[in-house]
Amino acid sequence: MSAGPSVVGFFNCLKTFLNESNEIHAFVHGLYCGLTEWNGIDNATMEYHEVLEEPHYARGGYIVGTLFRIAMILWFGCEYLA
Repeated sequence: MSAGPSVVGFFNCLKTFLNESNEIHAFVHGLYCGLTEWNGIDNATMEYHEVLEEPHYARGGYIVGTLFRIAMILWFGCEYLA
């Protein structure tokens, strides 16, 4: 049984995910903002040339960082992280 075209397209898309340095840097900038800031990605971070070239990776990193931070708060409790 062969994989359908949508499955093949999905795996081809994964081959290009975070495969360039600008994508990795933008994702990490967003991840850091997600872990440390409550008000979204700050303007200074959005001005980095990596983030300007790949803003969707920065936003995705922010979402992952925020979800990880919320999971840590729920796991450890608010009083230990405050």
